[in-house]
Amino acid sequence: MLEFIAAEGGISLLEVNPGLAIWTTVTFLLVLFILQKFAWKPITSALDERANKIHEDLDRAERIRTDAESKLEEYMEKLNGLKEEGQDIIAEVPKMRKVCEMRFWKPRVRKRSRSGKEVEKKSIWPWMRLWTSFIRT
Repeated sequence: MLEFIAAEGGISLLEVNPGLAIWTTVTFLLVLFILQKFAWKPITSALDERANKIHEDLDRAERIRTDAESKLEEYMEKLNGLKEEGQDIIAEVPKMRKVCEMRFWKPRVRKRSRSGKEVEKKSIWPWMRLWTSFIRT
């Protein structure tokens, strides 16, 4: 297209046209002045608001992260405490077993030897069921 116009003699790409250069400069400065007068302040204020919002969001995210880390540490301490408590309870099971045997099993066995087989089954069976349910849990 430019070759056609250049061939007709209308325009040359290497030729400097002072009138066109002056009008291009005037138009550019006029558009720059209008943009500065009417659009520059709203654009810069919008960009500043956006930058402030981004900084606030980053600060809030940092606070949330530190809060989450502290809660995680707190929960881990609780979990470790509960693990220790569970291990203590498990360690006490043999002692509890001996106490249960002394309180429930041995007297029933003695009662069995005095009163007979049928009475022994009726009196020991509920305690055996209780004991087996205690061991399973």
